[in-house]
Amino acid sequence: MSIPSGPPDLGAASCTPREPVDHPAAEFSEALLRAVAQAEKTAIVVADIQGIIQWCNDAFVRQSGEALTEIRGRQLETFLTGLDGKPGSAANLVASLANGERFSLAREFASKGGQTLWVDIVVERICDGGGAPAGYILVQEDASSRRMHEQELASASAAIQGLDSQFEQAIERAQQLAVDAAVANQAKSAFLAMMSHEIRTPLNGVLGMASILEATELNDDQRDCLRTIKMSGEALLAVINDTLDFSKIEAGRLELEDVEFDVRACAEEAVDLLAARAFAKNLELVCDFAEDMPRCVRGDPVRLRQVFVNLLGNAVKFTAVGEVVLEGRLEKCVGGVGTLRFGVRDTGIGIPKDKQHRLFKSFSQVDASTTREYGGTGLGLVISKKIVELMGGTLSVESVEGRGSNFAFTMVTNMVKFSAEAAPLAGKGLYSRVLVVDDNETSRTVLLRHLAQLKIEAVGVGEGAAASARIEAGEKFDLVLIDYRMPGDDGVVWAQRIMAAGRKTCPFILMNAIGEIVADKAIDGVVRKPIRREALALRLAQSLPEEGAVPSIEAQGSKLLVDTASRRPLKILLAEDNLVNQMVARHQLAKFGYTATMVGNGALAVVAVFTGDFDLVLMDVQMPECDGYEATRRIRAKSAFGTRPWIVAMTAGAGSGDRQDAIAAGMNDYLGKPLRPELLGAMLTRAFAASQTEASMNSPNMLAAPSAPDPVKVLAPDMVSGKN
Repeated sequence: MSIPSGPPDLGAASCTPREPVDHPAAEFSEALLRAVAQAEKTAIVVADIQGIIQWCNDAFVRQSGEALTEIRGRQLETFLTGLDGKPGSAANLVASLANGERFSLAREFASKGGQTLWVDIVVERICDGGGAPAGYILVQEDASSRRMHEQELASASAAIQGLDSQFEQAIERAQQLAVDAAVANQAKSAFLAMMSHEIRTPLNGVLGMASILEATELNDDQRDCLRTIKMSGEALLAVINDTLDFSKIEAGRLELEDVEFDVRACAEEAVDLLAARAFAKNLELVCDFAEDMPRCVRGDPVRLRQVFVNLLGNAVKFTAVGEVVLEGRLEKCVGGVGTLRFGVRDTGIGIPKDKQHRLFKSFSQVDASTTREYGGTGLGLVISKKIVELMGGTLSVESVEGRGSNFAFTMVTNMVKFSAEAAPLAGKGLYSRVLVVDDNETSRTVLLRHLAQLKIEAVGVGEGAAASARIEAGEKFDLVLIDYRMPGDDGVVWAQRIMAAGRKTCPFILMNAIGEIVADKAIDGVVRKPIRREALALRLAQSLPEEGAVPSIEAQGSKLLVDTASRRPLKILLAEDNLVNQMVARHQLAKFGYTATMVGNGALAVVAVFTGDFDLVLMDVQMPECDGYEATRRIRAKSAFGTRPWIVAMTAGAGSGDRQDAIAAGMNDYLGKPLRPELLGAMLTRAFAASQTEASMNSPNMLAAPSAPDPVKVLAPDMVSGKN
């Protein structure tokens, strides 16, 4: 490269050593400029018009790796040759400088010391005061960091392009997975519906026959056994529903009913359901409700009982010794809205603090060994927590490992009725003074409270010896309530000792577990544990001299269905392939005074409708040869029939699509299995109303319409609400 020639004198811009400047200001300015140039981190080189380097700063010395003496006097081109490895670069430099233009480029710079840098170089021509070329100045800046960042950016850009490709592939895969998941979800729903149907069908027979048997004359022990069969069957039904409930929770479709119910009875039913299991483990199971607990509230009794059963079941499962107590009280009431607080506490194994967070996770238990020993899916608490939240409350736990747990939850009711209720059969005259003998303090305290509410004076002791001491001391009692299971002598042995000593001067009522039959001349009666206040009152009344004058609690509480056939005559066809379910439906219809023609499949149902004159068809939806939906479509296809007969779907399935399928097929109403008499009665009323009104004959199906008024007292919500 040949630097353009020109005047050798760089003038004021030259850095060639010069004679000292006489003017002090000029000398100061030159010194200042030199100091600034030396302090600059950017490399600076000054050459004369011949391209000979006259001066450079320390930054250029460091970057070049050469001594200042080796740099000064050399041609500038020695630092510019092969700047970027591109042909013609030197020629471009010469041309640019000759034209007075700035020349710039970036290159990889290798210093003499072996250091490699990326630098940005700018070379400009320097002119004197008259505008004539005087030399050149080179500015060289270290761009290694920037170059490294550019390389990293390029690599990142390439990686991003690769990720974009992978992302597109992932989207395609996700879309395919979504399609597969939808297919799998449909298969799961179909499986759950089939499983529900297959299990509910025999359950319908069990519970239906139990209801039929309940209407016959039974003694107390038989009725207790029958009640346990019914509750166990209903519990099995609840287990089936748990799986479906969990699916509904995940889909955000779990809904609660809003009906009026007896909250104390709801809790006592849950306790009764767990009683046999608790007493089999020799546990005391107690239902302890405060006196301020309202009797009648609004809400969903089925779901509330489900929470009770879940919590009580866990408590019994994880408790080996001691007690399980269900407590309830009114927490507050503002503007007619009450908050009820319930708790289930036990004396079981407890839960470590660091593992309590796992309790409300799906399919999760405290640890693997617990799962192996105690079993369970881990769904109960998840479902319970969601139900409680839907009731406007919260579910929490307090537990100490080795000392037990307390699960507490609240329920907000949109109406609480504070009617002044009198205790059943309460009043003086039953007994003046009662002795209670029970080793469990909680059970004894609750029993004493029950007696106080019955306006009966009561004395409680915790063991047979203390009771014997009071009797031997001459204390007078009109009745003794003694627990069967106590340390030392049990209740029967104690009663025998008192009787043998000639000190039995009043009736002895034994408190024992469900299923334990005790017959002994020292015992005058039995009341079952866990003790209900109403059952206690009735048992006390039955133990009076006029024994038998007061009906049993079951007989007193039973509601006989009204014979409606004479007032609402209906010709009924029952299409059902299961013989047991035929029998159950026939008996339940008979309670209302109806008889029905039976057929075993949908094809026979179509023939029967075409040849008969039926007002009502009870149509099972799953039957051989022709199912209920297809049979209904064939019937509705005959326009002459219109909406007559009234066709009711009967299904043991629990899928949300069952009702839509029934509507699409042309059905008018819907009943879930197991059939419930009160819901059957309400449906019969609707069917009769439709048969009497010509307008209703031509109306659309009534699955989503309000029910016709029913003179029969319906104790449960209408099946139109969607509950099976």
